[in-house]
Formats: sequence, C-alpha cells, structure tokens
Amino acid sequence: MDADTKRLIQVEIQNTITDSQNTMMTVIKNLITSEMSSMQRQNQAIADKQLSKIEESLTYTYKFKKRGNEEQFKQNTKVLSKLKEADDHLAAETDRLSEHNVIDCREALSQGMTLIQQRQKMIKLADSSEAGWLVVHEYESNPLADNSDDEKRIFKAQTRADRKLKEEEKKRRDFRRYTPYSQQKPGSTPDKQSGTKKPGRCFGCGDKGHWKKECPKEQKNKISNDFNILHLQYLESRNSKKYTNVLNRDQSTMGIVGKQESVAFHARQSALQVSEPESPVGYLRESVDQWEAIGASEYVITVIKEGYALPFKTEPQKVELKNNMSAEQNPDFVTDEIAKLVSLGCVIECSDIPHVVNPLIVAKNKAGKLRLVLDCRHINVSLFQFKFKYENADVARVMFERAGIVGQLISAHPVFGQIVRLRTRRAYECIQDRISWKSLVYITPKCEEELKFWCNNSVELNTIGASFGHLTEDQVIDLKLFCDASGEGYGGYIMSFDGDYVPGTTVYGNWDYNETHNGSTWRELEAVRRVMYSNLDKIERQSLQVVSDNKNVKHILEVGSKKEILNDICLDIVETCNESSITLSSSWIPRNKNVEADILSRRGDNDDWGIQWWVLKKLDQVWGPHTYDRFASSYNRKFEKFSSKFWCEGCFCINAMSQRWYGENNWLVPPPILISGVVNKVLKEKAKATLIIPVWKSAPYWPLIHRQDSFISEVNAYLFFKGIGLDIVKHLHDVVEDSGVVEGSYLHSLAGNICDHLLCSRSENTCKSYSNGFKKWQRFISAQGHFALPAHPVHIALYLTRLLDSGASSNTVNLAVYCIKWVHGLNGYSNPTDNSYVKILQESAKRRAKPKTCRKDPVTPEMLIKLCEMFKSSSDLSNKTCAFIHKNKKISYMAAKANMVSKLKLVGGSADFGLHSMRSGGATQAANASLSVGDRCLKRHGRWKTDSSKDRYIADSVVKRLEVYKGLEFN
Repeated sequence: MDADTKRLIQVEIQNTITDSQNTMMTVIKNLITSEMSSMQRQNQAIADKQLSKIEESLTYTYKFKKRGNEEQFKQNTKVLSKLKEADDHLAAETDRLSEHNVIDCREALSQGMTLIQQRQKMIKLADSSEAGWLVVHEYESNPLADNSDDEKRIFKAQTRADRKLKEEEKKRRDFRRYTPYSQQKPGSTPDKQSGTKKPGRCFGCGDKGHWKKECPKEQKNKISNDFNILHLQYLESRNSKKYTNVLNRDQSTMGIVGKQESVAFHARQSALQVSEPESPVGYLRESVDQWEAIGASEYVITVIKEGYALPFKTEPQKVELKNNMSAEQNPDFVTDEIAKLVSLGCVIECSDIPHVVNPLIVAKNKAGKLRLVLDCRHINVSLFQFKFKYENADVARVMFERAGIVGQLISAHPVFGQIVRLRTRRAYECIQDRISWKSLVYITPKCEEELKFWCNNSVELNTIGASFGHLTEDQVIDLKLFCDASGEGYGGYIMSFDGDYVPGTTVYGNWDYNETHNGSTWRELEAVRRVMYSNLDKIERQSLQVVSDNKNVKHILEVGSKKEILNDICLDIVETCNESSITLSSSWIPRNKNVEADILSRRGDNDDWGIQWWVLKKLDQVWGPHTYDRFASSYNRKFEKFSSKFWCEGCFCINAMSQRWYGENNWLVPPPILISGVVNKVLKEKAKATLIIPVWKSAPYWPLIHRQDSFISEVNAYLFFKGIGLDIVKHLHDVVEDSGVVEGSYLHSLAGNICDHLLCSRSENTCKSYSNGFKKWQRFISAQGHFALPAHPVHIALYLTRLLDSGASSNTVNLAVYCIKWVHGLNGYSNPTDNSYVKILQESAKRRAKPKTCRKDPVTPEMLIKLCEMFKSSSDLSNKTCAFIHKNKKISYMAAKANMVSKLKLVGGSADFGLHSMRSGGATQAANASLSVGDRCLKRHGRWKTDSSKDRYIADSVVKRLEVYKGLEFN
C-alpha cells in the first residue's frame, strides 16, 4: 500500500474518530443538561411548594365563628394546594412536557381527587348519624391501628360519638333545677351555696344533696391499668390435641405471646402500680377453699384452679406474625412495658416459638398516651361463639315486685302496737327521700336495722299481740321515775306507786360542754336514760312509769321521733327495757309538781373534781401506763375504761367501790368523803394504783397513809404538786428551764419554793377568790375559742360587757379585773387590764351600780325571852347527849344560819329574819330607848363608819316618829 492510500486511510479513520468523539460529547452534554434541568425543576417545585405552605400559614389568620365552616375551608385549601402543584408542573415547560412532569401532575391531581372523595364520604357519614360531625371527629382522631378495617373504624367512631353525646346531655341535665319554682335571678347579693341541691339520697354514701356520680367520697379511676393478655398453650388430651387458652397462676403456664426482637413473653391479668406494685398472681387460687364453701360450681372451681380455657372449635393455623409498624416505631415503650409485666410475674420468657405468635400494637389515644396491645384477631375465627341474651327492663318489671313492707307493718298496728311507729321511722325517711314514685329507694344502715328487726321479731310480736287491756282497764304500775333536766345538769329519783321514796335511787349530774348546746328535748330524754340506767338493778321485772314535765318526752317514748338522735335514745331505752323485762309507760305532769327533780337537776356534783392533763401525762410517764379511771364521768375521764357514780355514756360500771380493782393499774381521783374507803380498799385488795388526794393533814384519811412523819410502807413513791389549779407550777417549771437552768442543779432546786412565796403575797381567802374568778373567765373565753392566758385586752373588755349586761355589780366587775391581773402577774405576763377600755368599763360599773337594800326584821327582847321559855326544860330535848363531832370540824355558816332562822320563826311568825337581825334588834332597841344613845356612840359600838349604814339597821318605833310632830308644836 502506497503512502497516499495510507494517508487517506488515516484521514478517514481520524475523521471517523473525531466524529465519534463529537457525537459522544454531544450526547454527554445533552444528558448532563437534561439532568441538571430536571434537578433544577425539582428543586424549584420543592421550593414553590414550601413557599406556598409558608404563604398559606402566614395568610391564614382569619378566625372562623363556626367550626363547620372552618373545617370546610381547610379541606378546600388542601385541594387548592394540590391543584396548584399540578398547574406548576404543567407550566414548567410550555414548549415540551417531560415524562416526569406528567407523572407529578397526575399524582397531584390524584391526591386532590382523593381529598374530594374523602370529604364527600365524611359529609355522608356526618349526615347519616345523629351525632353529626362528632362522628367524623372521632373517626379521624381515634384510629385503632394503621391496618384497621374502615368499617370497624366507622362503627367505633359512631359508638364513641354516641357516648359523648349522652355524657353532654347528662351534664346539661345536672344544671337543671328540680324544684317546682323558677330559678332565682342573679342579684347584688352573692349566693351562699353554689349549684342546685339534688333530690333524694346518694347511692354511694347515703347523704342528701348530691348523686353518686357527684359524690365527693366516691373515688373513680377512669383510666384502667388492667392488662388481660392471654397465652396459648399446646395441650395433649386423651382424645385429641387442642390449642387451649389457659390463664393460670403458676410460672409454668405458656400462652399467646407477642413477638418483640425474637423474644416471646407471657402475660397474666395485673394492675400496675407506680411504686413497688404487687403481683396478683395466685390471689384467686389461694382462696379456692372459700369458693368451695359458698357452693361455687365445678366449672368456676376449675377456672380458679387451672385457669380459663378458650373454647376452640378448630385448631388455629400455625403462624408467626410480625409486629405492627406502631410497635416498631416505639421500641423503648414496648421494652419498658414488657419489663413491667415480667417484674409483676405476668409475663415469662418462652424457650421455644409457640404455635401462634400474634403481633404487638401500640395504640395512642387523644391525650397522647401509649398502650401496648396484643392483636389476637388471627385466632378469633377458631373460637366458638356462645350466644346469650340479657333480660331487659320489661322482663325485670314482670319478675320483680315492689316491696310493701312499711304499708303492711302500719296495717298491723292494732296487733303489734306502738312498736310499729317506733321501728319504721328510718324506713319512712328512705321512702320520702326518693326522687320520684318509680325511682329506686336507697336503704340506709338505720333502715336496714329496722328491716332486720321485723324479719327476726315479727313472729314473736304477732303471738304476743297488742295490749287491748288499755281499752277497758288501767295499767298496773309498780314504780314511778321522776326526772328533769336543766341547762347545767340532770336529776331524778324513783318512787313507788304508793308515793314512797325508793332509797338509793337519787341520781344527779352535770352536762359536758357539748351536751349543754343540745336542745331541751334531748336533755330531758337523756336524763330519763341516765336515771333509768343508774337504777337498772332496782327496776328489773317491774312496771315503770316515766314522769316528766316535758310533753315531748312522753310522745317520743311512745312513738319515737323524726330526729335521728332522739329516736336512737328512745330505741336504746326500749331495748334495755325489753332485755330487763321492764314494762315501760310514760306520763306528763306540770312543772310545779316536779319540783324535787328540778332541784336535783340544778344541784350539781360538788365532789366532781379532777386534775389537769399535764399532771396526768407526768404521772403516767412515771407510774404508768394506767388502764382504769375508777372515779370519773363522760366529760372528765382520762382513760377509755372508767367507772362513774351514775350511768353515763361509755362507762364500764357504776359504783367503783363495788368492783374488784386487782389486775388493773388504777387511776384514783376520789371525792374527799370516799378517800378513807379507797385507801382501805387498795390496802385490802393489794391493788396497784395511783392515788391523787389533797394534802389535808387534819383529814380523817391522813393517818391511814401517813404515820410518824412518813408514809406507810405500802406507798412506793409520792409527788407533791403545789398551786391553786392555775398551772402556776407548770409555768414556773417551764420558765426556769427556758432560762437555761439545768434540772438537778442548785438553782433548779430553788424553783420549787417560788410558788409558795408568790401565793403568800395575798391572804388565803383572797387567793381562793381570785382563783375562782379567773376560772370563770377561763371557761368563758375558752368556750369562744380564745386563750385565757395570756389574755387580750379587747377580750377582757368584752367579758366585762357580758357581766354588765347580765346585771353584775361593780364589785363583781372589779373582782374579774383584779383576778385576771393577779394571775398574769404570777405567770410573768404583762398586765392586760391596763387598757383604756377596761378602765372605762370599771368606771361605768360604778355609775350604773344600784345600792341593794336587803333589810332584815329586827329581833326584839320579847322574842328572845319567849324563845328561851320554849326550851327551858331538858325534857324537850330528844337526847341529853350530843352526837360525836370531830374537833377539826366546825359548823358551817349556812348550817348556823339555817338553825338560827328556823328557831326565830317559831316566835316571829312571818317576819324576814337573818343573822343580821340580831344587830338590827340591838341597834333598834338602843335608838328607841327612853334615854337615847348618841349617834357617835352608837356608830362606834356597832362599827358603822357612816350614818347611812347605821340607819339601815334601825327600825324607828311609832312613838319616836310621833315625837317628830310633837316637837313641831302644831296647835
């Protein structure tokens, strides 16, 4: 081949290679350009879409007034956004549409059509349901899971919507007024009680004014923490192989499991708690004996022992399903829940893959709370479905009849007697408290007791019958119980039918602070109970008539009372009479014929004294714990077990001296008159006791415990408490310790004598007078809820105002001020009476005070001579020797006055005598004598400082008064 040919060939090859390279470069350039253009269009589309959403969020500021319009606007906005995307794709290249543009355009149009179709479906769903758009809201916001069937979702949404409609309707009904009058319009005066009062009773607590769903005592937990995850186990039976669901209480049970990272788990029913929950495994099986005792069926016993077996009609297909997407998206939650179930013993790890492995689902409610669910729908087709039917209200109306218990009992009143009215009070209340005629009746515990009484005693009362003898002859009465009650206390006694007093039946006592605030009827009825119970041994198997000056007592003892507290007392009295075979009746008498009982009710118990709690606490720490308070009452008892002089609520026995004290650590605070007997009883029975007595060395009981300057050997230890009942010792003890003085030091030993020296600053009588005055102030201010020590000046001024309103004299007001000042000084407090209000009230008391004149008739010499003539012969004396009188005992002022006045009335007739009648007689005789004594000598002899005081004791004679006219020398 020549050179030209070679050159030509090379040129052609070179041209071919060049053309090929140019073509390749062109193709590469076009390809790169196309891809870059496509990428640019995609980025532009994404940017336009994001910009569109930003513009939509920025421009969407309009607030709709109706929710339906807002939802429709949002839906149209979504459709418009999809149509805009399709338009953008079509407008991307007007000259040439790429395949990618067409696909994006079709996708946007398809999504827009889907939104329109979905909205049309929701409109039909809202229109077909009475709940309206509430069904749509529940359908869209509460899906069970991602793969749930649409039909099920619609059904559940419909159910939730109906339930919410009913709840809203109930809430609207709660605010309606059930009274027949119209609701009060709001005014300027605010209401004291908000809301309306519901009729009837609460079926939860039994109180009036609200219903069970609003009951404050009802604790409701709307969110259930119970898990009911079953387990499938392959069991081999004698006849065939079955897959049986077993819910057992042992750790060997296998079951339906969920799959989480190739680890199977077993769950039992459990209630999870936040702090250290207890496993419920084995609760029922531990009580299987009780189930057998009540006669449970064999099927129930089998379920308790072996667990519940699902009724499979066919063998489910072996399958291992994967967990739902929701479980895969929440791995931490699933792991934590499985760990909780394992810790409770409700889940165990399986070594082999079970026959059926069902998937786990994590469901989320509207509040965002997650729940772990085991989806067992795969085995539903293999279960046998039992059909059953509940009885409806129509069947219940035929099966049950309304009880007519109260009506039947009232119709039997001629046979049973007044016990019918007495024992149907609470049943009538339940009937009256019902909402309507056809509503249910709430049975209170008191009503239940009445129904049980008639169930147990109807036959016996029917055989006894009513006492028809009342129609023809009078009732035989053995004893009469007279009683009365006042604001301070109660009293009563028992007399025979003939009018003779029954010895040892007098009863009297005081009310405590709370009892004084009860009504007069309660006090009268409670007085009957206490007097009766205190003399129960004397009225057993007797016919007793209660005599009272209160007509309500007579009525209540016969037929009961509408007030529960009064009816309970009446029932207690009637039951006690039945147990003691006492025939009870009642009668009314006027108040002027019940004077003796009235005096007893105002008598009070002078021996009823006690100690303060800080003393008890100190002695109980040293010699306790004490177990029995032998001398107490319901209002001053120190321990749960106590004895009382007369019967009262809570006492274990009456008359502690008749009981045996051995075996108890006795707390003894006896009346002074019983101290000697108490000491002898303790020594005789060798009882363990703490005895609190006054340090009265001249008393008869002192030689029994103290001989030759020391206590007897039976006294193990003793303590002295000094003071006058005003907490001075305790306060001084606290002040000394607060000052830094250590107990046991020399300074602490000196503190014991401070109280004695402080009390010596006033005479003994003055200290007693101030102490009693302060205790009156203390009772008054404590009842009002304030402190007596230290006192507030304004409180003292109010106390003085009360004294002035009650007609107190100036001396009474001054005594109140001085006693408060004195006690505050003893306790180291500043003087609260140094106040302008207190001082002005004292001045007011002086100006308002009216002088009281209580002149007694004078005793003349003729009267004394006549009285001596009556007792000049010793034959008039009943006995020539006087009764033994202790040297340390003197006649009291009141006894001397009563003896003297009674004897003067024998010669003075209807004159008003007193102890000052002797001074008045002497002064009158001296002033009316022929040789009259001078005023100065008369005042000196009678120790009168003023003429007005002297003149009150002188009764001028008629002669002296006529001498005044004679001295005027009228013609």
